[in-house]
Amino acid sequence: MNTTKKSATPKNHELEKPEVAATSSLLLASLHEKKHAYEQIAEEAEGLEGALLAHYNLEPAYACGVVQTAVQRCAPLAEKLDRLVEFKQGLLQRLPVLALAVRHAQSKVDSTGQPVDELPKLLTAITPKRMFLQLGLELLASAGYFDEKLVGTFRGPAGYREVVDVCGAMIEVYLSRWDDIVNRVPVTLAQIDELKTTADQMSQALGARERAATELALWIGRRQRVATMLVRDYAELQAGVAFLRRKQGDCEQFAPSIYQSARRSGGESKKGEGAPVTPPAEDTKPAIPPVPTGKAPAEGSTKK
Repeated sequence: MNTTKKSATPKNHELEKPEVAATSSLLLASLHEKKHAYEQIAEEAEGLEGALLAHYNLEPAYACGVVQTAVQRCAPLAEKLDRLVEFKQGLLQRLPVLALAVRHAQSKVDSTGQPVDELPKLLTAITPKRMFLQLGLELLASAGYFDEKLVGTFRGPAGYREVVDVCGAMIEVYLSRWDDIVNRVPVTLAQIDELKTTADQMSQALGARERAATELALWIGRRQRVATMLVRDYAELQAGVAFLRRKQGDCEQFAPSIYQSARRSGGESKKGEGAPVTPPAEDTKPAIPPVPTGKAPAEGSTKK
């Protein structure tokens, strides 16, 4: 009689089940549910070495549908899977968490990568103000109040940052001799203040765009990490099911490919959030090959 106690699930695989009702689709998970799933695996994801990361080419919603299908269909095999030698235990509980984590990371990439850009609008507003003050400086330079070479450097700034810097420099030049030039050109302090206000708004918008670019790069990296975890764990599930169902040859019915195949209609590929839970059979290999899961267990070798 076999009395050997089955080994416990490793600590780093002890994840809570996603806060989604058993009858609910992973595709309908709320923002809170996806965020909660990501928080569970964030520390583990950050610990992945860069050289081990897989190239990202998943459709998150489609992957969620496939994972949901696989978890439901593999439920009767759960006990046998956990008894396989070298098989990562608890995958049927872990995979939904990883799938939701990928969707959370993707949503952060989408939202961060499309910030509201006020710079074109602000550039349109500041251009006539800047040109008016620049014309005043050129008149004052021709009258000997300012160095013509200095004033000449204010012409034609090319980028947003240069426009902000030039406007700040022009304002400083005006204020440096304001008492001497106050009645020499039709420029008022109110106009100078208005230029400064718009320049400050441009500077703030530039800062927001730069921060968004940094945040976008951060989330792209995080998405790649959690997707790598999902791809590798799903490949392990496929390997386990393939071993258990090797005689029947129906592994694909239990754990279909996580990659979305190109579905063409009228010559156009249709991919996206509307992918069905049960994916169509693929006639091409995925861009990322399944990560090797180590030496395959000998036939009949199980954990006692």
